[in-house]
Amino acid sequence: VESNPISPPSPLISSLEDQHKFLQEAVKLADAGLFEESMQMCMQLMHQYGVNPEIYYLLGLIHQAMECPDKAEDFFQKAVYLKPSYYEALVCLA
Repeated sequence: VESNPISPPSPLISSLEDQHKFLQEAVKLADAGLFEESMQMCMQLMHQYGVNPEIYYLLGLIHQAMECPDKAEDFFQKAVYLKPSYYEALVCLA
């Protein structure tokens, strides 16, 4: 039996890679104007991986595009709460 010199990725790394891949898919949906689908994917991501400032930021952008400024502001504030130096979210709040 030949041993594999390369170990499989750790669950954490795999999880982070999956989360990034799904987040990029949610961004593509939002860019295509499929806001409901993108929001659903964001909610699934948070359910599976936990809260994330990038997800809150994307939800803020979606609500901004849907002309819901109060909800957008709430999501931008959540993103900044989790990552106080989140430049893009801070700009949206300014």
